Amino acid sequence: MPDEPGRAPPEASHTQGDRRRIIYPPAIGTLGTPAYDARAELFEQLGSDCVLMMGDNPALPRMPEKPNLLDFFRHRFHPRGVNHLLQSASLALKAGLEEKLVLACLLHDIGHVGLVGSDHGYWGAQLIGPYVEEEVSWAVRYHQALRFFADEAVGYAYPEAYLGYFGPDYVPPPYIHQAHSDARAHRWYMSARMITIHDVYAFDPKAVVDLNNPRKGWASTIRRWRICGAASSGRTIFSSSRARRRPDVGDPRPSGGTPALCARGLPSCLSTQAAAKMWPASWRRRR
Repeated sequence: MPDEPGRAPPEASHTQGDRRRIIYPPAIGTLGTPAYDARAELFEQLGSDCVLMMGDNPALPRMPEKPNLLDFFRHRFHPRGVNHLLQSASLALKAGLEEKLVLACLLHDIGHVGLVGSDHGYWGAQLIGPYVEEEVSWAVRYHQALRFFADEAVGYAYPEAYLGYFGPDYVPPPYIHQAHSDARAHRWYMSARMITIHDVYAFDPKAVVDLNNPRKGWASTIRRWRICGAASSGRTIFSSSRARRRPDVGDPRPSGGTPALCARGLPSCLSTQAAAKMWPASWRRRR
């Protein structure tokens, strides 16, 4: 994949001169496909006027020097993925979930939209782990396994869409069964389960959530959470009631603090009968 014409001059983003640059596709996205076998042929193109691409890809928008979460939503993630994450978080917000679980819903598929679809819960949890409460990254990790297992007591049925995605005969592998078993016994089980509940109802292509709509406030909300990029000077660890300070940075607290939205609530899409069972006493005690 060479540089596209009409983009920023090479010196603006890399030090490879005016040579044609080609992308060497990663194995993780091409293994088992013709593109993987074709990678070796790319080396035949290399020469004095053609090199492997290093530095920024001019086909992508330039990122700020210290990108934050909002920058990735705007400049890297596919609009369909962004809309799904915003739908999920919007449903969680309307249901009255506490702020850290709204954040978990917002980030639950970040591994899928930003890295790789396979085992996206595990990858996503590692991406956000340094910047959020442990409960948030734990919930993102285990939602991947929990989505394959119904829990009628809290109103979660196996998604009908999965019959089309994976086939009616699909059985998750043993490690997914084990992860489900481990999660069921954990005190944060319901945190991960809340993601699956609000995930199921967030695939409506007609329900578009505008990231930049000031009335909805998602851009300002994400900015207020201040989950920053690689620059250590901007790192904070998200908390529903505070932003804990890392030892290597200054005070990260947003102006006015970060109050929790409300106590844990119930998905508005569930019936009153299901809602009565949503938060069993046994799970309340585990928290």
